[in-house]
Amino acid sequence: MEILFWPRSTSPMNFPLSPESSPSLSCVSPRSLRSARKRWPMNFRMCRSARFRIGIEDSRGALRRKNDATGIPNPPERGLRSHVTMRHMQLTALALTGIVKARALELGFDRVAVGHVGALQHAAEFQRWLDAGYGEGMDWIEETRAERLEPARLLPGVRSAVVVALHYGPRADDPSWEAVSRYARGADYHEVMRPRLHVLRDFLSETAGAGCRASLDTSAVLERDLAASAGLGWIGKNTNLIAPRAGSYFFIGTVLTTAELVPDGPVADHCGTCTACLEACPTDAFVAPWVLDARRCLAYLTIEHRGDVPDAWKPHMRDWLFGCDVCQDVCPWNRKVPLAREPALAPHGPLESLEVLLAMDDATFRARFRGTAIFRAKRAGLARNAALVLGNRGDGAAEPALRRALDDPDPGVRAAAAWALARLEATHGAVSGDPGAGASG
Repeated sequence: MEILFWPRSTSPMNFPLSPESSPSLSCVSPRSLRSARKRWPMNFRMCRSARFRIGIEDSRGALRRKNDATGIPNPPERGLRSHVTMRHMQLTALALTGIVKARALELGFDRVAVGHVGALQHAAEFQRWLDAGYGEGMDWIEETRAERLEPARLLPGVRSAVVVALHYGPRADDPSWEAVSRYARGADYHEVMRPRLHVLRDFLSETAGAGCRASLDTSAVLERDLAASAGLGWIGKNTNLIAPRAGSYFFIGTVLTTAELVPDGPVADHCGTCTACLEACPTDAFVAPWVLDARRCLAYLTIEHRGDVPDAWKPHMRDWLFGCDVCQDVCPWNRKVPLAREPALAPHGPLESLEVLLAMDDATFRARFRGTAIFRAKRAGLARNAALVLGNRGDGAAEPALRRALDDPDPGVRAAAAWALARLEATHGAVSGDPGAGASG
């Protein structure tokens, strides 16, 4: 037989986490339990997600063993003492997990899950991916290989990970932003999430008296692996984290902690036999399901890659100015998901025309895009991308802007403008002047 406690409040102030302030709930009779509830009412108000199971038969047995027939108390048995301690630790971990989750949602995160930090499930796949050179050009990943494989290098004694999600799409944005990946249309998500993660980190550290470390994708953490282990979603064939009823348009943040929290457990993979994302990729960047050659991915080519884009990939950029959402747009799990709620991630006004972006100088670019994810590409990267998109669109009206870009100080922009002019010539016939003039480095 067991008694189930359904808490009345989600306030973290209603449950003391120190053993000294809480009565032992695992060794009391029902009558004593009612008395304790009146004496310590605050101890019985827990987070709504917490449920306490108290074995009545074990409690009665403990009481019978406490006194023999003469009424003289016997010393507590070692097994009973350890059982009481373990039960109290379990209840404390359950309560702590509940209040941390509640605090994460209060801070504006859309979802939160908790996982145990141990051996990473996809560590071997990650090492094979690096060894194959699929992350070439992103040297910081290779440089932090050891830390990514062993979170304890970042936080010694780490036991648990609190993983949060903040949705950035879909939204009804101005059509001028269609050439920009959804995640990059508003404020830089690092600036939006990092302060909240730090608040959550400090809250957990102060509440549990534990070591904590907050991390985003700029830290040496395999956040998708930790998120999948925690049950925030499963890793899809397009290598994005996908969640039932939430899709994949969300950012991931992590708080590593030495506190022992109650894990949620992973969710099942629901990709099934679907290969829509693999077949829709503009550059065939997926070597196999769950294996992405980042060197071919438009998200890498338009954001991280510096200098001229290889000619083989220029036509495949199509209309993508910054990033690419194709493998997410075709995913069935993104068809019916709620709209994003975070206003900071929404764009403010329409995006300038490609011709204007191509002609921007450094000062104008910084003033316009500082504090946004687009700033990552730098002025030269965005201008290069604008030239390539103009060439792919084949609009002859873009010729004057492209010709002026032949004198751009960056060789990558000049090369992109020359390629775009040649593309226009192939589409509309000869263009005035020599499209290759000024394109040399």
